[in-house]
Amino acid sequence: MTGSVTRQKSGNSDIELIQPICKQASDLYRLRSRRAMYNLLKNPLGGWRILPLELLYHAENLQRLNDAGQILQGAVQKVAISQIPKTGQKVNERVLELYSYVNEVLKELKNQRQKDDFIIIEDDNLEELFEAAKETKDIEGAFMTAFCRYLHPLKSLDEKFEKILQLIEDNDDPDVLGFLDKFLADFLHGTDRVKTLTGDSENLGEGILRILDVALGEAKPTADSHPKLPRIVELLKRRQLAQTQQALVHKVTTTIKGNASFVRNDPFKSVMYHKRILERMTLKDGSHIGGQEIADALKVRCERLTGSTSIAEFLAGFDEPLDRVDRLADIASG
Repeated sequence: MTGSVTRQKSGNSDIELIQPICKQASDLYRLRSRRAMYNLLKNPLGGWRILPLELLYHAENLQRLNDAGQILQGAVQKVAISQIPKTGQKVNERVLELYSYVNEVLKELKNQRQKDDFIIIEDDNLEELFEAAKETKDIEGAFMTAFCRYLHPLKSLDEKFEKILQLIEDNDDPDVLGFLDKFLADFLHGTDRVKTLTGDSENLGEGILRILDVALGEAKPTADSHPKLPRIVELLKRRQLAQTQQALVHKVTTTIKGNASFVRNDPFKSVMYHKRILERMTLKDGSHIGGQEIADALKVRCERLTGSTSIAEFLAGFDEPLDRVDRLADIASG
């Protein structure tokens, strides 16, 4: 289990490369690795009502996955097969390496459990938790394991989502917000949670623009956006929710890389969103909020629209040459 699914070929293999390629157990905690865990283990995680972070910081959860041998084996093998063209290893070598990372994390969690070395959160006071964690050798590990145990009694992901948003509302300490940011980012791997937070949109193009507005810290609340959205937007504007922003931008990038039309059954209206999306994701210094990857994804999507089939769809019903020229000029401006 490692990395995130990237739409590129892994060497000469036809299997999509899952990256980044983890080189040590600590790499499993990275956002892109957790996103891959969400994608590869979506059904069991949903059934167990836990997030990837709860898998990594709660011994019982990770042991449960380890005991569900076929589920873990399938995920590890899929990652290994996708990565061996890059690592130069045999499949079994990469599989064993990935298993060693999982076992290292599980061993540490078991040791902590045997010592009963957990901080107890009282009265939802996360600042006190952080101060107690600072007295340990591993501040992040102490905070996160305590917090995952704190979330454990909640019976549904909906309850956990609301709890995270409420705690973000209630806390101003930047260190505490840094930890809560990771949990919110894990929730936003799923499209449904993004919609719950940002509100629904009339079409995919408007949805992308809406997510970009939120990621940039510029979105206004709507009738169906979450009541806590203004707080999230405020913190994003102050650059205090880095992983949340990355998760939102990743959602935009993967949507742009896909084939779904920005406006269903209307290729002309759909193509007109390209320029608006480019303008929205372009920052004052000329760079893009998602880096070059999101700009390249939009470029590739535009290039797909220059094929003969796409052009024929755009020009359907326009028989006069000048009308066809005007139509293409309108499309080009979009």
